[in-house]
Amino acid sequence: MKDMNGKKVISFCLAALTFFSIGEFYRFDVLRNNQNDIHNAPPIAPHWLIRNASGVRNNLLEPEADVESSSHLQNETSQSETKPLCYRQVQIWRGSASPQTPEKSQCPGLECGISLVEDTSYETMVKSDSVVFFHRSRWDWTEMQRRRPLNQACFFYSLESPRYTNGNAIPPSKYDRIYNYTMSYRPSSTIHLPYGFYDETIPQISSDKNRNWAKEKTGLVAWAGSNCGTASWRRYEFVKTLAKHVSVDMYGGCGNIKCPRNSDDCWERIRSHKFYLAVENSECRDYITEKFWSNSLSHDIVPIVYGPPRGDYERVAPPNSFIHLQDFKDFAELAYYIHLLDSNETLYNSYFEWKKQGSVRSVREKALKSAPFMCKVVAKVLDYEKKLTGRYKGEYQGEEKEHPSIHDFWSTSCIKPTGFPHDF
Repeated sequence: MKDMNGKKVISFCLAALTFFSIGEFYRFDVLRNNQNDIHNAPPIAPHWLIRNASGVRNNLLEPEADVESSSHLQNETSQSETKPLCYRQVQIWRGSASPQTPEKSQCPGLECGISLVEDTSYETMVKSDSVVFFHRSRWDWTEMQRRRPLNQACFFYSLESPRYTNGNAIPPSKYDRIYNYTMSYRPSSTIHLPYGFYDETIPQISSDKNRNWAKEKTGLVAWAGSNCGTASWRRYEFVKTLAKHVSVDMYGGCGNIKCPRNSDDCWERIRSHKFYLAVENSECRDYITEKFWSNSLSHDIVPIVYGPPRGDYERVAPPNSFIHLQDFKDFAELAYYIHLLDSNETLYNSYFEWKKQGSVRSVREKALKSAPFMCKVVAKVLDYEKKLTGRYKGEYQGEEKEHPSIHDFWSTSCIKPTGFPHDF
């Protein structure tokens, strides 16, 4: 009898030891983070399935909030029954190197809310479902890969042109497809964040209103610049040469007219001009910045543009709202057209007819941390999870969309034009 009891005890101990050994192996396999290649085989379970942080599911068997029922979600201060059943942590890689406290917000229409944190802490990174790499920040790619959890969604983010994107944001060639998704001013980005956009649903003025947009404008051409030398073309020399053919008032550090930057007084003075030189520092596809949207169109000035090709402007700008420098063969031809518009109010006012059809909206960089924008990140994270677990029911976009070549998407998007105004 004692032998039988002893055998039972020994059998039980051996079974328990085997159980815990398997469990520890499983945990080690899931949590390992010494990934050397982004194409390694996937782990037994991705980190977002096993983390037990507040509001995050332990596994796929726990219920998600219904998508349709989540549209009524309100602020975090609302009653507990309106809160999402889960959150996805998104880290914006910039700021303090010390771990910061995440802030939770809800994402109407999504089954999970967002837990947003902004720092450059690896401790935060290993707990995050997604990392948005802010291009002006610094990080070590080798260390990042060593610590990064498998199946973590990685976002490239930049509003600068490729010529002035921090070199650290472009990974070594062996990590060319390390980013899952892209966020930038380029329309082909996974998440598009333009400097501005044309809204055809809200006209700025009524269709029967005729206004003389030339009235009370005393200046001809304005330009505001603080970066006089750094550009992919001779921009500063171009402006100074144009000033020999037409009147150009130059504001800021590159000009002789000083006024507080972005002050109301400064913009009122610039607004008194008929034309604004919205010339970019880079000749790159889709790179249309606040110079066009905010400095020109929002201040009721006709922009004279250069940077991307005309076609890139036409895809996003209000119809007949700008003058493109590549439409002219030299300074004399450009100056003639400027003087023609200056002397013909009907022709000048035709550049504002678009206001009867729509309006423009400027987008500031602070939009990156706004709930509507960051919830787009959460939506991609949720889609990514569902694809990994075979639960995604949307149209699968394939490897090229989910792991784009950052070299093809970004580094090769700048062009080398010939002729006027690049060559003069």
